[in-house]
Amino acid sequence: MSTQSVFSTSRTCSTWGRKHFKTFDGDVYQFPGMCEYTLVSDCNNSPKEFSVDIKRKENEGNSTISFVVVDIKNIYSFNLSKDLVTLNDQR
Repeated sequence: MSTQSVFSTSRTCSTWGRKHFKTFDGDVYQFPGMCEYTLVSDCNNSPKEFSVDIKRKENEGNSTISFVVVDIKNIYSFNLSKDLVTLNDQR
């Protein structure tokens, strides 16, 4: 029999505006680029149990999130964009 410790917290991480990110511990960072960023993931497992990635793009001079990818155990991959939601590359 094995047991698994689960850590529970009511804290959140977030992103807003053109480049602002807030971590679970409340620190605020600014990343002005249009790169893909990992918003959250586990850090104790390889391969990762889960991750949430975002990508920004310029839209009429404003930075917007172009897509969000939620990966669960490298089995399920949800890709959310403005006009399309896919699960494992299927509509």
